[in-house]
Amino acid sequence: MSKKRNTSLLSLVLLGFVLYVAYTQFTLFVILPIEDRSAGETLVINRLEGHHFVESADAICNRTRHEVSLLCRGEVVAGIKKSARIFLTLPFSERLYLWSTEGKRYNF
Repeated sequence: MSKKRNTSLLSLVLLGFVLYVAYTQFTLFVILPIEDRSAGETLVINRLEGHHFVESADAICNRTRHEVSLLCRGEVVAGIKKSARIFLTLPFSERLYLWSTEGKRYNF
């Protein structure tokens, strides 16, 4: 094999490893905007037990309580902010929110 091909293969393997680690160790947690109070945000946090790669309070409420309410949203967000380590805060992403809820929108 040529040196260039070996470097390309190594780069591809390294990229795959980095993506695997990111997928298994981190969660993108989407917090919905609140009218007049918050623009919403996406948190990169450590993966907590039972959480998916892309998560939101609405998705967790729907999975665990089979309903979404303002009270449940608040409890989930407070619990995440208390127990998870936040590595990065990004702007709200509608696309990630819809991914977490399997395309469903919950409005209050």
